Amino acid sequence: MEPRTELEQQLAFIWQKVLDVPTIGIHDDFFELGGHSILVFQIISRLREELKIELPIQYLFQAPTISQLSKLIEGNLLKDNYTPLTAIPARGQVQAPLSYMQQGLWFLDRLEGQNATYNIPLVLRLIGSLNHNCLHKAIAATIERHEALRTKFITVEGIGQQEIVPAAA
Repeated sequence: MEPRTELEQQLAFIWQKVLDVPTIGIHDDFFELGGHSILVFQIISRLREELKIELPIQYLFQAPTISQLSKLIEGNLLKDNYTPLTAIPARGQVQAPLSYMQQGLWFLDRLEGQNATYNIPLVLRLIGSLNHNCLHKAIAATIERHEALRTKFITVEGIGQQEIVPAAA
């Protein structure tokens, strides 16, 4: 069945571009059409850019058809039942909602189980004499400055949260 509403038409257009298919029916399943977790991120990004909708990643897994997703969006996002997340500067120990990309990774972690897919290992080889005190101070300053290096991901009542802890000696 072809899209009936403006929102369904916009969703279908985005899905056609991301999935590289000529037509999308409102009852076609995103994942049966070849969609996967990486393409979910592309859909979320395009919705943000083109429709100015901040969609939690779980919505596409809960509602994998145009019909289901448009109803979910209209029922939640467009009726002011949804508050967009904003960045919060941390002062001391802070619990905050996950960003949209963090939500996606948190959700995939729950879906797929723990793995190291999104870890980026790095090995550095230092040549010459090492001033341990300077290295320690440089690492401490980097950790102090970058909250991401002090962030833990926790689950509170079934919802992912980030907990930013103070820098420690």
